[in-house]
Amino acid sequence: MGEPRKYLPRESPKRRAVRLASGRTAWGTITAPKKPIRKVNPERKAKTFIRCFHSDERVKFVQSLPCVGCGGKGTTRSLNAHIVGDGASRRSSYKKIIPLCFTCHGMQHGSGWSALPRLNSAAERKAAADSTQSAWENFLAGASPRTRTKT
Repeated sequence: MGEPRKYLPRESPKRRAVRLASGRTAWGTITAPKKPIRKVNPERKAKTFIRCFHSDERVKFVQSLPCVGCGGKGTTRSLNAHIVGDGASRRSSYKKIIPLCFTCHGMQHGSGWSALPRLNSAAERKAAADSTQSAWENFLAGASPRTRTKT
């Protein structure tokens, strides 16, 4: 019936890492050229963060708010979710952020805004973002972050 199959011995994770780092496979050298690592412009990165999230303090503030998707029933802290983009994979302004828990954020990415009944329409999302922004302004003025109105 033919010869029995010969299996290669299993290599250790350490040996595999060394082999892959050297650019060699079990079948020979990898011929595809490796892409160079993209350089990061720290000035541009800082300006983008300020435009998208305002500050670390504001990011932590939004994380302290209850999720507007499920009404705060999520077990994880809220994430900073942009309600719209500025096009071409560009994040929008920090004024268009709403707090969503990990579960609601995942549902929004997986199924779209229709998966979140409280945020179906663009007007509801805009109202939630406006409410988040006004809560931030109240926080800066010295009011409690929990004075936020629920949507």
